[in-house]
Parts: sequence; structure tokens; C-alpha cells
Amino acid sequence: MVVMLTSTMYPDISRLVPADRDRELRGRGTGAATSASRFRNLVHQALIDYYGTGRVHSKNKCLRVDKAAGYVDADVVPTLQHRLYTSYPAYGQPTWIDGVAIDPLHGPRIVNYPKEHIKNGRDMNKRCSERYKPTVRQIKHPRKRAVATGYLLECVTYNVPDTYFLTDDSQRLSAVLAWLNSQSVSDLTSTFTSGDEAHRLFVDDPGHRSAATASHILAALWRAL
Repeated sequence: MVVMLTSTMYPDISRLVPADRDRELRGRGTGAATSASRFRNLVHQALIDYYGTGRVHSKNKCLRVDKAAGYVDADVVPTLQHRLYTSYPAYGQPTWIDGVAIDPLHGPRIVNYPKEHIKNGRDMNKRCSERYKPTVRQIKHPRKRAVATGYLLECVTYNVPDTYFLTDDSQRLSAVLAWLNSQSVSDLTSTFTSGDEAHRLFVDDPGHRSAATASHILAALWRAL
């Protein structure tokens, strides 16, 4: 479960042209009233007040709530809004990509764009006549043999050209995996994006995945057919 503080946000102006960047910097208000660490503490205390100290535990990226009878454990992730600005014009409204920022107890800030990831996946599924998501499920099925995460496999599949998503299930799986297996480590590094299209999968995605490792995984999946 993600809990987001929207009264405070992190702006990312790295994609703005210089004039837009200057306007955004001039338009910034005073510092945030609530920091990420204070927000996390507030969420932590609220969970303790409701569930009790014995069931709430602090983890690096989240707050774990132990299960009760008939329920499962829950991870509560305190986040702040993150805006990746794409324009900041002199007239009219600025545009940005909505994201979430996690400040873990240890390590650098983690930024994801779940809304874009979901939207892009839906759009690709429509373009591919509803064959993209079934293909992701097909590729995830033998993942234990390849030692891969579902997110990685979904993202690499997102980069396959639409024309490879054939009607026949078996032919489609073979075509998609053959194309993926044909990509060099250099190809993976230079051209593959995450599903949100805001990150380069093997360059600045928060998962810090290795293109060389992914290449080995894709080869293992191809051999597993």
C-alpha cells in the first residue's frame, strides 16, 4: 500500500529547456512544511495507534504490518509526490509526468512512475490486439529457470516491436523471445526503456538492473522454450 503526501513534492527539471528551467526555479515557493522523514514518522505513529506496537515494524523502504488471523502481512510505503517536468511555459500551465518518490532509511531516493507504467502497458496491449499482457504472462511462467523478476521481464517485453505479437500463442512467444535474444548487451543498454518510458531500463531505472545479466536471462528463456 502506497501512502502519498501531496502537499510536498520533489520537482525534476532535468528535461526542461533553459528558459523553462529558469521560470520553474523563479516560481518555487518556500521550503516544504513536512519532510519525507517527518511524513514517514507520522505514518508510522498512525499505524502504531491503530494496530499496536507489536504488529508494526520499520523496514528500509516501508513499514511492515504483521498479519492478523484471516489476513496477510502488509507493506505500507510512505511516499512524496514527484514531478518530472516536461514544459514550463511563460504562458499557460506547466506539464509534468506524475511520479512517486521513496526516501529509504538507507540508500538513495527511489523514483517511479506507476501511472505511466500502467497507461503505457494498456496502450501497448490495445495496439497489439490484446496480446501484450498474455505474452508477458507467458514469459513470466518459466522465470524461475531464468532467475528473473517479473518487473524486468515485463519491461523487456514492452520494448518488443508491435509486429512480433502474433495471433498464435506459441508462434508469438517464439517470435518475441527470438527478437529479445537477438538484442546485444549494447542494444539493451542504449535503447531499452522501462514501462513508464521515463527511465532507461539498464541506465537509470531505480532497480539498477544489469544489461549483461538480462542478456543471460533472455538466453536462458530462449533455451527453455
